[in-house]
Amino acid sequence: MALISKTIVGIDFNDHSAQLVELKEQGGKATLECYNRINIPINIINNGEILNEEELKPYLSYLFTKANPKPASRKDIAIVFPSAKVFTHIFDFPGNLDEDELRAALPYKAETVIPFSIDEVYWDFSVINKIQKKGDKVGEQSILFAAITRDVADKYLSVMEYMGYTPSIFGIDVDSLRYGLESQFKPKKSILVIEVGSISTNYLVLKDCHVKHYFSANKGGKDLIEEISKEFNVSEDDLIEEKEKGVLSPKYAEKIMKFITGNYRVGKKIIEEKEKDKDIGAIEEVIITGEYINLPGFYEIAKKEFQDKNISIGDPRKSILVEAKKFTNLIKKGEEKTAYSTYFTNAIGVALRGLKGRSLKTINLLPERLQKQNSIKKKSLLFGITAVVLCLVSVVISSFLFYKYQITNYERLSLEVQKGAIEKMVQGTRYQDIRTSIKQFNKEIEELRGIDNAMFSVPTVLEDIEALISPKITVTGIKFMDSNLLIEIEGISPNREVLLEAVETLKSELYVDSVITPISNFDQKYEIPFKIEVNLIFNLLPDYEPGEEAPS
Repeated sequence: MALISKTIVGIDFNDHSAQLVELKEQGGKATLECYNRINIPINIINNGEILNEEELKPYLSYLFTKANPKPASRKDIAIVFPSAKVFTHIFDFPGNLDEDELRAALPYKAETVIPFSIDEVYWDFSVINKIQKKGDKVGEQSILFAAITRDVADKYLSVMEYMGYTPSIFGIDVDSLRYGLESQFKPKKSILVIEVGSISTNYLVLKDCHVKHYFSANKGGKDLIEEISKEFNVSEDDLIEEKEKGVLSPKYAEKIMKFITGNYRVGKKIIEEKEKDKDIGAIEEVIITGEYINLPGFYEIAKKEFQDKNISIGDPRKSILVEAKKFTNLIKKGEEKTAYSTYFTNAIGVALRGLKGRSLKTINLLPERLQKQNSIKKKSLLFGITAVVLCLVSVVISSFLFYKYQITNYERLSLEVQKGAIEKMVQGTRYQDIRTSIKQFNKEIEELRGIDNAMFSVPTVLEDIEALISPKITVTGIKFMDSNLLIEIEGISPNREVLLEAVETLKSELYVDSVITPISNFDQKYEIPFKIEVNLIFNLLPDYEPGEEAPS
C-alpha cells in the first residue's frame, strides 16, 4: 500500500458541456471523490476550440466549486482534448530505434500527414506495438503520434492558469478510452470501442488490451442536433435538454436513425478491414459509450448491425470504486438501460491515465515548459519526503535510546514506590481503603455528569425539522444518525420553488449547521424526488427533558 495517496482531477470539454471527476488512489484502486457536469452555452466553445475565454471562466469555476459532494481539488489536473482538434496517426518504424531516435525522426514523418509545421503544434508519441526481431530481421514497432495546434492548446492553458489551476496532463481520447474502459477489456480478445461524442465519433481497436487502430470521424452528436434544429426550426438548447432527459420527439426518429446507422456502418468497415490483420484476428465484441448513446434505439440498432458480435455498454464506473450511488442511471421506456456515467468516460479515463499511467509512456501534449516544471516539483517532493524519512529515522533512534534510559529509571522509581506503599500499608491500611473508595466515588460522579451533559432531545429536534418542511411536500422518510449529528430527509416536492423554499427554511433554524442537497435534486421541474442532508450543531440542540425517550 502506498504511503501517500494520489489524487487527480480529470476534465473533459466539448461544445455543449464539461465533465469533471476527482479520483483518489488508495491501495491500488481508484475511488470517486467527487464529480460534476455542467452545460455550456453555444458559441463559448465551438468544434473543440475556445472562442470566448472570459465567458468560460465562471462555468469552469462552477465546475470545480459546486462538485458533488464536495469542491474538487486544484492540485493535480488532467484534461482530455476534444478529438476533433487532435491529429493522430500510427507510424511504423524499425524495432531497433530507441525513444531518442524516434523523437528525432518523427517530426519529418509527421509533417507529411499533418497540415501544419511541427513548430506550430505540441506533439508526443507512444509505442503501441513492438514486434521483436526474428533471426536476422530487425523487427518493427508501431508508434502512435498525436499533435494539437499551439493556439488551441494555449487557450485551454490560459483559462486554467488564470483560474489558478495548473494542469499536469493534456491527454487524448485514445488513452482516456483505454484507461476508462480497461476493466471491460478481455485478455487476448479483439475489441472495437465506439465512442459517440458531441463533436466526433471515435473508433478504437484493441487486442489483448493493447491499441491496434484508432480513427476519429469529425461527425458527432452536435451535427445531429444542428440538422434537426434547422429542419424543424427548434433551438439547439431545447433539443439538447430533451436529449438529456431522454424525451426527444418521435418526429426526429428518421434523422436519429440515419445518424446512428451511419456511425455503425463506419464501425463495420473498420471491423471488416482489421479482421484481415493476423495480429488482430476476429473482433468478437463491440463496446459502445459516449454522451450520445442514450439516443432512442442506439442499443437495439447496434444489435442488428453487429449481429455476430457481443454488444455491451462502456461504463467507466467498472474501473473505479464508487462508495455511494453518486451516478444516476438514465432509463427510457422500451430501451436498454444506459448509464449516466457514460458522460464521464473520458474524464474518468484521463484521470486514471494520470494515476495508473505515470510509470508508463503515454501521450501528454502539455507544453514542454510545464512538463519540466512538474518534473521539478516531483523531484522536490521526493527530496522532501527523503529528508522527512531521514529525520524520522533519527527521531526513532533517539527515542529508542531515551526509552531505554526511561525504562531503567522507571524500574528504580517503581522499587522506591513499592517500598513506600508497603510502609504506608503497615502504618495504616484503613487510610488506603478510604482513599480508594473516595476516588472511585468521584469517578462515578464525573461519568454520570458526562452522560447527563451529552443528552439532548431527539424527538424535539425531529418535530422541529418536520414542522419546518412545507405541507406541500410529501416526506417519505426521515433518518437521524446520532454518530455524526445528521438528519436525512427524503420525499417528493411538487416543484422546484417549494423545494428551494424548504431548503432555505431549514437553513434558518438556529441549531442547523448546513443543509446539503445535490444539484441532481433540481433536474426536474415538477414532482421532484429529493434527498436532503441536515447537519446539526450539538451545542445548540434542545436539552433532553426527563420523561422523554433517551436517544439511543
